Amino acid sequence: MELDKISVGLIVGIIICAMMAFALPAMADHEATQSATITQSTTFEFYNQTGTSEVTTLNIVGSVGEVLTGAGLYNNIDGEGSPQNVSDATKPIARIKNTDTDTNLIAYAKVSDVSNWDASILSEHFLLTTTGGTTTADGINIDLSTPWGTEVSSTHTINADTLANLWIKVVPQATGTGSSTFTVLGEGA
Repeated sequence: MELDKISVGLIVGIIICAMMAFALPAMADHEATQSATITQSTTFEFYNQTGTSEVTTLNIVGSVGEVLTGAGLYNNIDGEGSPQNVSDATKPIARIKNTDTDTNLIAYAKVSDVSNWDASILSEHFLLTTTGGTTTADGINIDLSTPWGTEVSSTHTINADTLANLWIKVVPQATGTGSSTFTVLGEGA
């Protein structure tokens, strides 16, 4: 009989444990699982005015206080003889290519000081247009300089495997030499 009481006690203990095991998941009715997908991409590349060669440097040459929108703004491939010309759709300072073959991307840009840039340049603005698009000096109005290093949306979507024209406007504030990093990132459109 005593063995039966132990057996009954074990069975009751097992039943209680089993009930608790089934009850615990039911206690989590108000929990939720959340996941977020962030799609920021670095699949942009800088190209020359014809879109055939990669660009590594944007050159800016001008006088203090001058608003540069043309002469003095050129890339290392097309050279000083082919500066940006805002009224000619084939003459941006560079073209930005979305190398992603499947995803349209909204472009974001920032300029970060590397050496003496913030002391040399008062302001820098940019604009992206389609490759057939032109602009005006006033149209280049997305500020990259307040403060330097801040990522700013272009509000322009560059379609998958497509080029866009990059236009810049720069105002030098001091004589000297400075350098910066111009970064363009993308986010799924």
